[in-house]
Amino acid sequence: MSLSRHFRRVLTAAVVMTATAVTTAAPAFAASVIPSSWTASYAGAQAGGTTSYVQDPFGVTRTVTVKGVIKTGSATGCFQAVIDAQGTSWRSPTTCSGETAQSFLTTFKAVAIGQAPSVRLCSASGTSACGAAVPLW
Repeated sequence: MSLSRHFRRVLTAAVVMTATAVTTAAPAFAASVIPSSWTASYAGAQAGGTTSYVQDPFGVTRTVTVKGVIKTGSATGCFQAVIDAQGTSWRSPTTCSGETAQSFLTTFKAVAIGQAPSVRLCSASGTSACGAAVPLW
């Protein structure tokens, strides 16, 4: 076998192995998750929505999108969803009893390792009264 023929075989094998490695690693580069649903409640009011995220190529951080709606139903008072993301909190717009259901959307970055971000439905009256925290993944 000539040297050039041997070189072509080695090169072909290297290309095939590299293509296989890239193909099997591809999901890590395109780690987008189908939206998952969540629900939270407090004092008769309900909040619910979806969470989806896109993971960075190295699997360290996630860009998280949370969509939701707050419905007061027969509850009295004002309510807001509070998203806790590893030391940072985000509050949705307030929805009060008798108002139309208020929807919200937020996007933030979170570290993929460690405590998962969570959402709680809280009283918007300036107190820290809230329902149970619901993990977002």
